[in-house]
Amino acid sequence: MRHPQLRALAVLLIGIAGVCQPFGASPALAHNSLESSTPTNGESLESSPSTWTLRFTKPVPLESASGEFIDSTGVRSPLGPPVHGADENVIVFSLPENVIGAVTTRWRLVGVDGHIISGRVMFSVAQVVNNSDDPAAISSAIGETVPPEFELVEPPPPIPSSVSYLLRLVELIFLMGLIGVVFVELQLAQGSSATRAGSLFLRVGSVGIVITASLQALSFAAELREVSLFGSFGGIPDAFGTTPGAMLFLQAIIAIVLAFQLWSASWQVQRSTTTGIVIVMALYLLARAFTGHARSEGVAIFGIPLDMLHTVSSAVWLGGLVAVIVCIAPSVSDDVAITVFDRFGRGANVAVPVIVLTGTAQTLNMHGGLGTILTSTHGRVLLVKILLVMVMLVLGNTNRRRLRSMPESRRGQQKHLRNQLVRTSLTESAVGIVVVAVTAILVTSSLG
Repeated sequence: MRHPQLRALAVLLIGIAGVCQPFGASPALAHNSLESSTPTNGESLESSPSTWTLRFTKPVPLESASGEFIDSTGVRSPLGPPVHGADENVIVFSLPENVIGAVTTRWRLVGVDGHIISGRVMFSVAQVVNNSDDPAAISSAIGETVPPEFELVEPPPPIPSSVSYLLRLVELIFLMGLIGVVFVELQLAQGSSATRAGSLFLRVGSVGIVITASLQALSFAAELREVSLFGSFGGIPDAFGTTPGAMLFLQAIIAIVLAFQLWSASWQVQRSTTTGIVIVMALYLLARAFTGHARSEGVAIFGIPLDMLHTVSSAVWLGGLVAVIVCIAPSVSDDVAITVFDRFGRGANVAVPVIVLTGTAQTLNMHGGLGTILTSTHGRVLLVKILLVMVMLVLGNTNRRRLRSMPESRRGQQKHLRNQLVRTSLTESAVGIVVVAVTAILVTSSLG
């Protein structure tokens, strides 16, 4: 970072994060999870329960929740739609009458953050014995509480987690490339989107987010119905019944609109179409924020704008840097390239504080402080991301020191300086891609 006070700001924010964690407070992670069940797992009951009550750590959208009942012989049957209990964190299923023996109940729902999660609870009900003096009857009743002989096999997920991760990663890379080219065109070097590389960035990026956003929406529909991707079209109405599903399909539609805009503008960011392109990109980011952790953080109303600002500022830094290296540096003279790198450095000096502020606010909103960051898997992966970002800051600061240390009169060193800037920027970009990969892990996995 160019200004030492930014480093102090980062240290201060981390310190605030630490003291904001109350002693003994429970983690406030983004993912929903089961807190308790009635009957409890492994409980032996003397009479058949009429309902099955589940309490979760976060509110449960009823339209996304479903249950299944597996009797002592292994026969599966769906449970009716649940209702809310004492609050929106509680759902209640009605159970079949006269349940006897060892049974399994399975729940499944879409979390506020868009993750589809499931689990099961096993309990047993003793058979009613009419003649308590009959040893055979008593033995039979006790035997009914023993877990069944059959092997309960959970069906594999229709969409492997690796596929979901890859789709999110590629979509994020395409999105950052698009935002980076638009930023460079509007703020650094007019005409850069009209270069061969710039136009290619816009073509590949816009078509790429159409494909990846559409596949993410269809994958969600497939997971919701527990069918393959080819059978996902039947699940589209169900997906629209949930907020994450509706936003995923809206995201795909907005991506198509953006691709059409750029195609109509001959794959360039033209001044006459800039406002429309920026508005459509903002709508895409808004829909995207509704499909991730932003809605499930501690104060959800802040999660959406924080997510949008964090994504934009990250894309300006990483996507803009890649656009400078690929679209501008190879096609301009040494002095122009150096000037553009310098102007990019000034833009990065604005983007980096925004990244620090929004990232810290998101962490506080999700975790509540350093306590759960250090003790949860999600928090430890987040720390890896922060360390990688620090490496990027060091590399970026190296470039900016070189720019400040060279007087304009020393023209003979411009080519050497340009080559140094490009090499360091390539390394910075490579680290940035790893940061994006770690970000995709944080977004797609249900890390606790």
